[in-house]
Amino acid sequence: MKPSRIGLATLVGLGIGLAGALCQYIGVFDTWGYRLTDRFFLPHQADQATIVVAIDDASLGRIGRWPWPRTVHADLVDRLSSFGVKAIGYDVNFPEPSDAGADARLADAVRRSGKVVMPVELDFNVVGDKLSFQAGRTVQPIAEIQSAAAASGFTNTPLDQDNIARRVPLFVRDAGGSIVHSFAYEIARLAGRAPTDAEVPTDHYGRFLINFPGEPGRSFRTVSASDVLQSRVDTSIFKDATVFIGATARDLHDYQNVATSRGEPMAGVEIHASIYDTLVSKRWLAPANRLLQALALLIVGLLLGLLVPRVRPRYSLLGVLILWVGWLVA
Repeated sequence: MKPSRIGLATLVGLGIGLAGALCQYIGVFDTWGYRLTDRFFLPHQADQATIVVAIDDASLGRIGRWPWPRTVHADLVDRLSSFGVKAIGYDVNFPEPSDAGADARLADAVRRSGKVVMPVELDFNVVGDKLSFQAGRTVQPIAEIQSAAAASGFTNTPLDQDNIARRVPLFVRDAGGSIVHSFAYEIARLAGRAPTDAEVPTDHYGRFLINFPGEPGRSFRTVSASDVLQSRVDTSIFKDATVFIGATARDLHDYQNVATSRGEPMAGVEIHASIYDTLVSKRWLAPANRLLQALALLIVGLLLGLLVPRVRPRYSLLGVLILWVGWLVA
């Protein structure tokens, strides 16, 4: 091989590497990269003291059509509190008044428990390089119920560009500086298991990656809400447990695709339980440094430029595949 051809091939490889490095650094490959790394999730045992109480199809069949009277929710809170749970994340919003007596009954049950975290839904926007929210566009339970709760946190799970939930902010601020933590964080704090803000590795938007324990419906001990309400469950399992209550019935449409979905969406309540599991286990996931990824692509391009003109075409193709797959895995 003539030196001029080797030099030209090296320059071409370097140019390709530079182009790839630039695209990697500015995020052109992000969505594709996220989908690839989704395949690298390894299942692990979820926190054993976390229980999902599911408003499932069986519950709707036994208790009645949705929405349930708020006295039913009050009964559920009373029962779980009497079982000795540490914290209850109630992933059901009550933004409108219903029957005054039923609203008061639910508020009394929540206040009496002292262990209930209620949800709020925020309107996120980007201010500078941080996520923020508009305080006037918050959807939350009516004041009577909200004020009775031990805490409240946002239940938003923002989606990436490919409509998959992978990361969530630890907290967000409004224009006035008021801070709202995530629903799962407030539950962890109430249970006495929350990490400090400084412990959580976040990106420039203040988000951290959710380390999902496994595929949808296969990670957490799950009990039907109707079994709790109708005394069909061993109450000892709830002693010192953290309980997440929310919809899993398909007709209630509280599902999103997540990193471990494999084509099957995950119920919102299980997403919050997975966020909680990440926080209390401190199994942090941190993306590789973007600059290092760009440098790796530059090196791959340069190596290809040096390799291809020196070997036979079939071997150069094999070399390209080895380098490419090696970069992806790394």
